[in-house]
Amino acid sequence: MRQPLKLPGLVGGEVETWACEMSNGILVPRDVTPLIDTLKQANGIPILGTLTRESGIGSIEFASTPVTTIWELVDQVYHFQRRCTEEGIDVRYTCAMPYGVHEQPDTLQVSGSKSRFAAIVEASKRETAKLGRPDDWRLLLQQNNYAATHLHRSFDGMRIARHAVDIRLIYAANVMRFVAPRVARILCDKHNVDNRGHLQIFKGWGDPRRFAQPDVWHRSFAHMQDWYAQIPRFICSIDGDQEKGQWQVDLERPTIWARDDLGDVGFWHLCRIRTKQGTLEFRLLPAMSPEHLRSALTDLDDFVCFLVSIASAEGCNVESVEAFKKTDDWKKITDFPIGGAAKIPANYDQLAWTADFMH
Repeated sequence: MRQPLKLPGLVGGEVETWACEMSNGILVPRDVTPLIDTLKQANGIPILGTLTRESGIGSIEFASTPVTTIWELVDQVYHFQRRCTEEGIDVRYTCAMPYGVHEQPDTLQVSGSKSRFAAIVEASKRETAKLGRPDDWRLLLQQNNYAATHLHRSFDGMRIARHAVDIRLIYAANVMRFVAPRVARILCDKHNVDNRGHLQIFKGWGDPRRFAQPDVWHRSFAHMQDWYAQIPRFICSIDGDQEKGQWQVDLERPTIWARDDLGDVGFWHLCRIRTKQGTLEFRLLPAMSPEHLRSALTDLDDFVCFLVSIASAEGCNVESVEAFKKTDDWKKITDFPIGGAAKIPANYDQLAWTADFMH
């Protein structure tokens, strides 16, 4: 059996979970806002990583500290889970919210203590109205019904910064934007994890360029900068406090790579280059239990390392995804057994991408 490819660097993760409790025999969300600070301590010893409330009242997001292995990352998730158990919090790791998607109680559509979500809602209302789709902002509320797992990855000697990004990482991001929906299906099928509805929640409630698209290809760092500069910032921080601070609608100033982090100003691509963390962020997997997380993230990291290992400036310098599919690199990618389970078809196209994305 082939051993997973491992390139030196750091890994990190963001794991969204559901906090639950029983009320009159019904599973309902538990507001953990008052317990966030308590959860950060384990017998007086702080957990590694950070805890935040997401927009849903029963949602907790755990973000690990950077580590060198997937094993260490998942150990931090186990530590978080132990703390929840000690506080009597029933935590569920499911793609869809466990309280009943169809009911969509109002308590799942609030912004909690964050002003960021309120700013996103207002920006969505304004941008969809400008696009002639004034009711489509409501689509963003669907994100409160699903939970995700994000993998962050950096590589030794490969820079991600405000004034430079290693071309190998631009290459890997290009490829992942195109193949991510199929990679997600392959890994979720292998690990028996539900992924239905998860990807499509980031679609329709703003300028299409803010969301996943199968046909975006950046030939160089300069080309990538120019592409983002055509799109105004969705929101922006007022006081610089990204988590608990104040946010406001922008929609006027262009996105400037040397100033803005994509995760902060309104882009929800399946792979984002994050200047703030200095990482590639992969946003294709749903929430899953720590038992599944270790093997699924190892499989994903293996594929990412493979992409980086074959990347080159020449391979990146093509006009489009369709042009890239005519290269030898595409043959190498479609010959790669993802997770040892399945390969991306050589004829994978935008129709297949859409079917996988809308799964």
